[in-house]
Amino acid sequence: DAQGYINLLLLGQGDEDHDGKDLTDTIMVASLDPEGSKSAVLLSLPRDLYFLRTEKMGKGRLNSLYRDYKSYLRFQQGMEEAQASQEAMREVAAEIGRQLHLEIHGTVKVDFIGFVEAVDVIGGIEINVPYDIIDTEYPDENFGYQTFEILKGLRHIDGETALKYARSRHTTSDFGRSARQQQLLTALGEKAQQEGLATDPKKIMNLLGIMRENMETTLSVSELIGIANAARDINRSNIITMQLNDRNALYDGFIEPGGFLYTPPRDEFNGASVLLP
Repeated sequence: DAQGYINLLLLGQGDEDHDGKDLTDTIMVASLDPEGSKSAVLLSLPRDLYFLRTEKMGKGRLNSLYRDYKSYLRFQQGMEEAQASQEAMREVAAEIGRQLHLEIHGTVKVDFIGFVEAVDVIGGIEINVPYDIIDTEYPDENFGYQTFEILKGLRHIDGETALKYARSRHTTSDFGRSARQQQLLTALGEKAQQEGLATDPKKIMNLLGIMRENMETTLSVSELIGIANAARDINRSNIITMQLNDRNALYDGFIEPGGFLYTPPRDEFNGASVLLP
């Protein structure tokens, strides 16, 4: 953009076997400054953030806008699945950009399988788990639950564990989950740089195979390569992570950075729990 920044919308969704397949429960804006400060900012938006109005998509929770607009384009406008998906990704990015007053240049959407396989291709990642997580209600994808446990400290994790770490939400809030997702994304970037991924043809081909099956993007291959090259210049100590949350002293005496949201009465939203600015 005019400041030399590359702004991307990153979406994570379930795979074919997931209940809410087209719900984008991970929503993140990434802004890279490869030439000036050599920094990156990751801003997570809560899935329950409610848009009272949009330019083309009506109103609704942020995590359902892609699904609902894609469905409208397919069944009301007669678009093919792939075209409707591309247009829905573009419009969600445009709407978030309008709300944030930020030009967003492209969208990348990855499903669970793609995330797991990408972590495994690079041999797993190391993360510093900030607190014990013991989630007795982690979904087992068979309409039941299993226990997911990972204890505080430095851990080397594979793709399956990384996915559970990213999705678990019964030990902490949705905002804590967003912070863990940002931590994983940062760790993935660090590992890729350490392993010299850009110069490893075998791993590149493996990742391209994963992308074909489990990733959608509004960016061209040449644009993705250009972004990857630009990202190599980012100083890993200059990655800033932020989340919007409701810790704003409306409910208690504690204020956190990003506490710009509040929960309105449920009866105003048909019983749903949503977040408003």
